[in-house]
Amino acid sequence: MDEGYSKQSSKHQSTTEQTRIDEKLFLVLARKITKDWKELGIFLGIETAQIDTYERNYPNDLNQQVFRIVLDWSRGQPNQKAAEDGLKKALKEIGRADVVSILGEMELISKALIEALVSLYKKTLKVNTHPAHKDMAVDMDHLYVSLELLQETNQPDKPLILQSGLVKGKHETDHTIHIDIKGEHETDKIQTEYKKIPLKSYENMLSLDKKRIIITAESGYGKSTLLKKIAYDWAVLQSDKQESPLSKYKLVLLLEINKMEVKFNIVDEISSQILPKNEFGKKNFENYMAQNPEKVLILLDGADEISFERLQNANEDFSVSNVLSFKSLKRCKVIVTSRQSTALKLLNCNPDFTRINIVGFDDNNKEKYISKYFSNYDSQHHAHVLSEINKSETLRSLGEIPLFLWLMCSSLRQVESRLPDRVTELLHNTIRIFYQQKMSKDCSSNPSGKITEEKFNELIAKLGQVALECSKSKGQGQNSFTVSEFDSEELVNKGCEVGLLTRVQFMHGIERVKRVKFYHTVIMEFCCSVYLSDMVESNPDKFSEYMSRMLEGDVNRIGYLLRFCSGRNRKAAEYVIGLTRKHLSVYNQNTPVECERYICLHRTMMLALFEAKLGSTVKTLAMDEWVRFPYELKGEDLLAAHYFIQNLPERSSLHHVSDITIACQETTDLVLLEQIVARIRCDLSLEVVGVKLNDKIHQLKSISEFVTSLTLRYCQLSSVSVPQLFKLFQSAAKLKKVCLVGNNLHGLKSDHIPHISSLEVLILDRCKLTKEDIGPVFSNVAAAGSVSTFALIDNDLHGIKGEQITPVSSLKELHLYACGIQSDDIGSVFSIVAAAGSVTTLVLKDNDLHGINGDQIAVVSSLKELHLHSSGIQSDDIGPFFSIVAAAGSVTKLALKDNDLHGIKGDQITPVSSLKELHLYSCGIQSGDIGSVFSIVTAAGSVTKLVLEKNDLHGIEGDQITEVSSLKELHLYACGIQSDDIGSVFSIVAAAGSVTKLVLEKNDLHGIEGDQITEVSSLKELHLYACGIQSDDIGSVFSIVAAAGSVTKLVLEKNDLHGIEGDQITPVSSLKELHLYACGIQSDNIGSVFSIVAAAGSVTKLVLEKNDLHGIEGDQITPVSSLKELHLYACGIQSGDIGSVFSIVAAAGSVTELALIDNDLHGIKGLQITHVSSLKELHLQSCGIQSDDIGSVFSIVAAAGSVTKLVLKDNDFGGIKGDQITPVSSLKELCLYACGIQSDDIGSVFSIVAAAGSVTKLVLGKNDLHGIKGDQITPVSSLKGLVLEACGIKSDDIGSVFSIMATAGSVTKLALSDEDLHGIKGDQVTPVYSLNELHLYACGIQSDDIGSVFSIVAAAGSVTALVLKDNDLHGIKGDQISPVSSLKELQLAKCDIQSDDIGSVFSIVAAAGSVTTLVLKDNDLHGIKGDQITPVSSLKELCLFACGIQSDDIGSVFSVVAAVGSVTTLALKDNDLHGIKGDQITAVSSLKEVYLDACGIQSDDIGSVFSVVAAVGSVTTLALKDNDLHGIKGDQITAVSSLKELCLDACGIQSDDIGSVFCTVAAAGSVTTLVLKDNDLHGIKGDQITAVSSLKELCLDACGIQSDDIGSVFCTVAAAGSVTTLLLHDNDLHGIKGKQITHVSSLTELQLLKCSLQSDDLNPLLSTVAAAGSIKHVWLNENNLRGTKGNQISPVSSLEFLDLTDCGLQTDEFRAVAMSLDMLIRGSVLYTPPPTFEKLLQFF
Repeated sequence: MDEGYSKQSSKHQSTTEQTRIDEKLFLVLARKITKDWKELGIFLGIETAQIDTYERNYPNDLNQQVFRIVLDWSRGQPNQKAAEDGLKKALKEIGRADVVSILGEMELISKALIEALVSLYKKTLKVNTHPAHKDMAVDMDHLYVSLELLQETNQPDKPLILQSGLVKGKHETDHTIHIDIKGEHETDKIQTEYKKIPLKSYENMLSLDKKRIIITAESGYGKSTLLKKIAYDWAVLQSDKQESPLSKYKLVLLLEINKMEVKFNIVDEISSQILPKNEFGKKNFENYMAQNPEKVLILLDGADEISFERLQNANEDFSVSNVLSFKSLKRCKVIVTSRQSTALKLLNCNPDFTRINIVGFDDNNKEKYISKYFSNYDSQHHAHVLSEINKSETLRSLGEIPLFLWLMCSSLRQVESRLPDRVTELLHNTIRIFYQQKMSKDCSSNPSGKITEEKFNELIAKLGQVALECSKSKGQGQNSFTVSEFDSEELVNKGCEVGLLTRVQFMHGIERVKRVKFYHTVIMEFCCSVYLSDMVESNPDKFSEYMSRMLEGDVNRIGYLLRFCSGRNRKAAEYVIGLTRKHLSVYNQNTPVECERYICLHRTMMLALFEAKLGSTVKTLAMDEWVRFPYELKGEDLLAAHYFIQNLPERSSLHHVSDITIACQETTDLVLLEQIVARIRCDLSLEVVGVKLNDKIHQLKSISEFVTSLTLRYCQLSSVSVPQLFKLFQSAAKLKKVCLVGNNLHGLKSDHIPHISSLEVLILDRCKLTKEDIGPVFSNVAAAGSVSTFALIDNDLHGIKGEQITPVSSLKELHLYACGIQSDDIGSVFSIVAAAGSVTTLVLKDNDLHGINGDQIAVVSSLKELHLHSSGIQSDDIGPFFSIVAAAGSVTKLALKDNDLHGIKGDQITPVSSLKELHLYSCGIQSGDIGSVFSIVTAAGSVTKLVLEKNDLHGIEGDQITEVSSLKELHLYACGIQSDDIGSVFSIVAAAGSVTKLVLEKNDLHGIEGDQITEVSSLKELHLYACGIQSDDIGSVFSIVAAAGSVTKLVLEKNDLHGIEGDQITPVSSLKELHLYACGIQSDNIGSVFSIVAAAGSVTKLVLEKNDLHGIEGDQITPVSSLKELHLYACGIQSGDIGSVFSIVAAAGSVTELALIDNDLHGIKGLQITHVSSLKELHLQSCGIQSDDIGSVFSIVAAAGSVTKLVLKDNDFGGIKGDQITPVSSLKELCLYACGIQSDDIGSVFSIVAAAGSVTKLVLGKNDLHGIKGDQITPVSSLKGLVLEACGIKSDDIGSVFSIMATAGSVTKLALSDEDLHGIKGDQVTPVYSLNELHLYACGIQSDDIGSVFSIVAAAGSVTALVLKDNDLHGIKGDQISPVSSLKELQLAKCDIQSDDIGSVFSIVAAAGSVTTLVLKDNDLHGIKGDQITPVSSLKELCLFACGIQSDDIGSVFSVVAAVGSVTTLALKDNDLHGIKGDQITAVSSLKEVYLDACGIQSDDIGSVFSVVAAVGSVTTLALKDNDLHGIKGDQITAVSSLKELCLDACGIQSDDIGSVFCTVAAAGSVTTLVLKDNDLHGIKGDQITAVSSLKELCLDACGIQSDDIGSVFCTVAAAGSVTTLLLHDNDLHGIKGKQITHVSSLTELQLLKCSLQSDDLNPLLSTVAAAGSIKHVWLNENNLRGTKGNQISPVSSLEFLDLTDCGLQTDEFRAVAMSLDMLIRGSVLYTPPPTFEKLLQFF
């Protein structure tokens, strides 16, 4: 309801809440007044003429007319009282006293509520100091101590998929570089799992922008107390007016979710829980919260205490579910608490939450709490309590949890009292205190009523029984009971007397409800454990039943219960551990939810073992694969892990654990860490917090070789510590990331720190660095050697200077967050980036750049992305920012986030030819700004992608939009767009002119209509994500797509389409792909889906993902002849559904590819499979298929009949057998990825391949084949390709691999990827004479292995191509290379080859003997030299792709080519050649082809390029693809007589460049072929074209040419003079006209493939052909000409050949066309026979 709120310009807002009437009230009045508004205006003293003006300004909008007139009138009043009185008087005078009450209603409510709530909160929100003494409760301030809060990301960075010992889900505490700088919700490169930003207090939490906050922590961490503290502080503030984030809230409403009725209605619960008198009225609450959302703070406690499904199912207005998911009260701030398991579900449904994690108490806060708790005790007792808590690691870690610290303090009220060292004992002792307190009271006041210890234990067990049985009947989480659920009133009374229970009451509606609660959930779980511990002895079967049921449920809720059971009774512990072990051994490793469950089970197991002290049991678990520690080991978890590892058998090392994450908070933790790593020796992600390391860094030495990520937080490091730290890790080969937080590094020296080759990320956060430190900092980064991402956070760098900056060639990303950088620092920042040398991404966040200037900006040719987040940028800064981006020179992506750009203007924008993407996130842009945004994009010049996210564009209009010919993608995320805006959106897209992809996400489009949609011929993709589209909207969606005209791909994600119907679907001939993700589609909707696809008409690919299709049926499926691909991802399909799936595919009729991913097909059978002759590919990924299913799978493939490719991925085939395999003669490719195949399974795999019969390619990826043997391999004569990827193959396995290939018999290609082959040897390699290609990707090969590699290639015997990628060959030598006469092609990609290696590379190529092609890709050859190059007479082709070659290297490159001797083709791609010069170029007579694709060449480089080509001497082909040549000039072009072909694909050439292009071609002199592909030539003109007599072929494919350009195209061709062939593929020529076509006597061939031609275009097209005059051959392939009328076609005298392949013509239509043209038919071709053939026909 708060959506009615209308944002007003800030200049109109009142300065205080008291000076004006709340403008929201005027909206309410407007809705009430309606027709009486003019009369009201007169009585307010407004002139009639002015009233008429309002009517004209807001036509057809009565609400706005009333609102504006009253608003403007009120602003003219001297104060609020005068405005209120005048308005009330006028309303009464026009007879509308009924609405007068509205003016005072809200203020009355808020004042009364405040008084009631303040009284309630101050009275009830207390803190108990003793569980058995409620009278000892104190005010919040007397005991409350701030909790440590961390702001986290709301979701894991990636799914919690378990892999080879690595389970992601660890809560890495790096909180630094976690912004989404990638635009489309991509994740920052250095974000690992969760970002965590420490908050100083809850006030910081309240200051966060997000309207939904979820506070997560486990039981006992103080979630409820925190909410109570917030409510209490607000109450105090009402009388003590201090500055606080709480001050802006007029109402703070604290509600307990577990007390709510079934509707979970927040408004109802306000009346029930906190205002039982119900004196304010439900409607008044609704109105106030809807109209004053910013003034209401809602606190919801305990989302985890109610079934998540119950919460979700209650979805009326103001329900908890609707409020949390932003369907109600969108702009109210809502804070909800929950434990982890329910929090994850909430976050999955509502990803826009900010997540706050309660960490608990640190050491300082523990001391504060103890001091407050024992404020009446002396300091000696304080010290005693602290000593007791710190006497063991267990108690110290438990003390971090507020509940347990409270319990420990309760237990230590007596002088010299002691604590136990396990949590079970602690609870036992606490409960004993309850009993002793009860005993002392009874002895003094009621001796006869004294309860014995035996009776007390019985009481605990009975209370536990009630809790367990209620949990069994009502579900876990029950902690509120009716008295009737207990055996008797007496039981309740005793429970309350001793402090275990407490009575509560609240209102449900008009009924007062009385309940009984345990004092705390942990105490309830302890009582349950007492009951269960007794049961394990008396009734073990019942105990087992209870445990089995609980472990099937949410283990997270019962963690303490399981620990207490284990700690109380050894037999119970053995039960718990045994059952948990069973669950862990079969965990599902494919879904995040199941993996979260696995983590809970793992923690439960470790803590249960620790609690029960079952060291002997640990020995039986040592070999279990599930033991992996997939969570951060900290506090109790660290202790439990240490206990487990220390009790392992002596020789056990948990070899399957590949990595762990540990957080150390004390020096003693470092000792535990050292002992853990010494035993398991795995990769370590380490965080050390608050441990003084300045003089103890050496303590990390023993673990340094294992550390992959190191975070040192507040460890008192100094500037001198950094070199020591780096020296310690100098030999560490695994360290990738170092984060130093809260250490004083000011005064850092430039002394060169030791090199750490593995280090990629360095973060210095809150290190007190200043501008004087920036030079030394960069010196250190450079010395580190390999840092690619560097972040400076929360350091004061204002006044920074860009001089004396050491270049850092490895550095790619620089992040400067909250560094006090101001507008006058920006020049220095760019100077620094330029000096660094290779930075591609610069991120500035939380700095104040308002007033920035764009002058004195250094050129940074490497810089590609600039991100400015929360930088105070305003609308008047936008011009200077574009000047900055332009000056930088090469920026391709600009992202502005959380800046205020409302009122932005599009003038004075500097063109930025390099800029391709513009992202504007949360920039306050409104609908009225959209024209200016497009003006800016137009002025920028080359932007291809525009992203607007979280701006308010409701009411957007499509007029006054500037055309942006470069723009291809428009993304509108969460921009408040509604269904009535859709027409305007399409008008905008149409006006922009060239947009091919439109994405609308998180906008409300329910009720969308398909009329008044502007055609957008350029639009190819439409994505509608989470837009509230429902089943009854689907017809309108297709109407919109049809109206748009050319959409080929439609994606609907997270919309509710259950119940969808297939009627009233508008055909969309252009639509090729339909994706329906998470749209609630069920099995009974499948027929409708296919009806929709059939009705659409041309869909070739259908994707259904995350819909529930279990029970799907194959009948009533409409055939869809166009459909080629069907993908069913995570659709709940089970083994029993497989027959129906194939029936569906068969019924569809033409499906060639079927993909089933994330479905459960274990137990699949090959029976009743419908033959599908069209099906060629079958993908079964993550389908739970096991080794005993493999026979059935092949039976299915055989039954299908024509499958050529079978992909099985993420299934378990360990122990697979090769018998009972049905031959599948059609099958050519078999892929087995991550299927658990091991070395002893390889024989069975080849048996399967042999049995299948015709497999030519076998792929084995992510299986463990180390130790593979080459014996017992079945020959497979059909097999040609073998791929082994990440299969654990090592250097000593290489002989076996070649033996396997030799035995297989016919393998021609072997690819090994992600294997460890360092140290490989070339002996004992079996010749494989069939082998022609060997690919070694990321195999750890180093420079000293290269000789062995060539020995292997030589021994193999016939290898023609060797590909080495992602191996480290820097320092490679060319000696000891075996000649390989068969080798023709050598590729070295990403092998760290550098310029000083180039001589050795050519020595190797020469030694090999016969290499004709050398490819060097993604190596750093900047600074290359042309001397000492060995000639290689065999080498014909040299490719240097992405090798860092720059313009000043070009002379050396040609020297190299000349020295080699015989190179005919040189390809330089993805190098930076901007500024290239044509002097000092060595002639290379052999060179014929030069390719300079994506080399940063710009229009002003074109003269130099031709000079280079001319100097080389014999080049016939020059290709310049993906360079920016817009603005090209045709003067100063050197003639190149040898040049025959010029290719300018995707060069940003526009219609106004075409004259210059032809000038260039003419100047070159001899060009016969000109290729202009993927340029924007719409609007091309045919005048001012220079004649080019040599030019014979002109290619204008995919140039945006439209039907109205065709005349100009022919003018251009005619002016050129001699063109014989014109290619216009992939242009939109629908609507072509045959008028005003220039005669072109030279033109004989015209190719128009995929030009969107339709039946009504054929005759105009042929008229065009006729007008041209001499065209003989025409190709019209892949145009939709179905429906063509032959009688409307005129013959074309010159036409001899017309190709109509794939044009959709029916036989009768085809014949009619042939007849009209008087041509013969051959297949899909019409032709005119030559005269001699005609004479032969006449003769016969």
